[in-house]
Amino acid sequence: MYKAYYEHLKQSLRLDCKYILFTLVSVLIGALTGVVGSYFGILIKLATECRKLNPWLIYFMPIGAVLIYYFYNFTTGQKKADTNTVLKASENKAPIPKRMAFQIFISTVFSHLLGASVGREGAALQLGGSIGYNTGKLLKVKDEYLDIMVMSGMAGAFSSLLGVPLTAAILAIEISSVGMIHYKALVPVVFSSLTAKYVATQIGAPVFTFGQVDVPAITIPNLLKISLLGIILGMIAFLFIFVISYSNKLYSKIFKNPVIRGLIGGAIVLALTLIIGNQNYNGSSADLISIAVNGKTDGFSFLLKIVFTALSLAAGFKGGAIVPSFVIGSTAGCMLGSFIGIDPGFAATLGIGAVFCGVTNCPMAALLFCFELFGMNGMPFYLLAVSIAFVFSYEKSFYSAQECNIY
Repeated sequence: MYKAYYEHLKQSLRLDCKYILFTLVSVLIGALTGVVGSYFGILIKLATECRKLNPWLIYFMPIGAVLIYYFYNFTTGQKKADTNTVLKASENKAPIPKRMAFQIFISTVFSHLLGASVGREGAALQLGGSIGYNTGKLLKVKDEYLDIMVMSGMAGAFSSLLGVPLTAAILAIEISSVGMIHYKALVPVVFSSLTAKYVATQIGAPVFTFGQVDVPAITIPNLLKISLLGIILGMIAFLFIFVISYSNKLYSKIFKNPVIRGLIGGAIVLALTLIIGNQNYNGSSADLISIAVNGKTDGFSFLLKIVFTALSLAAGFKGGAIVPSFVIGSTAGCMLGSFIGIDPGFAATLGIGAVFCGVTNCPMAALLFCFELFGMNGMPFYLLAVSIAFVFSYEKSFYSAQECNIY
């Protein structure tokens, strides 16, 4: 008995020593991603403000999509890397090239400058994953533990960009495998996320902030209404994923030449912008979230954002689709809230969490995101909406490399 306990103690000490080392490395990764992510967010904000002051920049969208193609082709050649590469690396199934962080940084800022309807968090996962993986390589971390470095990098970059360290930590260990959470990386990932948040705060990086919302009473009618809302929002998330996937396949089929695809795809987004008559759906459209949380939205804004984002990504612009999912969820929730008798502003916050969950298959991260942004008062309703939306959308995701372990 004593001998067995002694062996167990030795093994535990060896494991603890490894975790101390991983945690120290994760703090370094958090600091690096905090700096890079902060300035990335600042540049995204400056690019957006520049476009709003100079709306004529959208006329360069067709050329911009082509330039992004040549930029990637010149710096990468035939070997492409994206968020799916990062997810594979978090399962120790693929390496992450050093160039990825540089590529996604430049191309995403450029996409926002010209008005492509993309987000920034997809770039955050690529930025962080690349920094984490290559920092681990530089410090001679064994290949079998590089997945922890990748997850630490993803958490740090997401935390510094959106200012939500708790969400970032859980997202990083939840996103690669649906139904499985990588608890072995929890401590390093938490340290990385908190470090990145601290660094971002010191630098003054922009974060998501919204006003307070009125939470309805917990009654049977309200719970039934929120359940219905969760079902519809889950379907909207499924629609968003389908439209993005279909648009990519359709463009690849019709426009075999990537240059032609970029020219025509960029021209289509430009034409839609001119038809709409404003640039509300260009860039991340974060302003629409604030408007929706305040209880206002313009009809079927969520459908327009789905179309703009899908066509922008299909044309070859770079960024992400999670922040657009916040726009889609908030505007859809606000509109639906008016119909079913739930405060539109509160329904918008439910939409953010539900569609976020639906498109990423990360219910825990989506739930915590709602708590970090809007507080715990609406906890029962967020829990209900997010879980129901997950059920109605979990078989699909933005990421083809995401594994499903739900049976």
